[in-house]
Amino acid sequence: MTQTFRLKKGSISFEKDKIIISDNAKTEKYIIVIFSIFSVFSIIFGIYNFERIGDKSYDSTLLIMCILLISSLIVFMISKSTKSQLLTNNVKSIKVKKMFRRKILHIKLKNNRLRQVILVDDTEKLEKYLKTYLDGLISK
Repeated sequence: MTQTFRLKKGSISFEKDKIIISDNAKTEKYIIVIFSIFSVFSIIFGIYNFERIGDKSYDSTLLIMCILLISSLIVFMISKSTKSQLLTNNVKSIKVKKMFRRKILHIKLKNNRLRQVILVDDTEKLEKYLKTYLDGLISK
């Protein structure tokens, strides 16, 4: 039995043994990566300019910002998943969370990656479906 739910930008379908998600997660991930790389280059250029004019006051601050940005980018790339097809036997848990006035479906995979899906405001049908058919995967 295939059940499809509408998302903010796309849809999510639950089939017998897989979950099919059509949203713009890959595009959002690439935008975040490109913005972060641009920010790293801007920080490096700022460090270069301070070195060139001989100012040492902001060197360590910009260097720390660059290191933090690169490390957060690496953690983001490793921990987030953008797969559009998930097999239910690869899913560790499913949880509906409310963050910043939005409801987000957190699908934790067995390889400890997280797939997040932004839901529409009407999530009662989805929660009822998850409790009925995927009750073993729901975490509180």
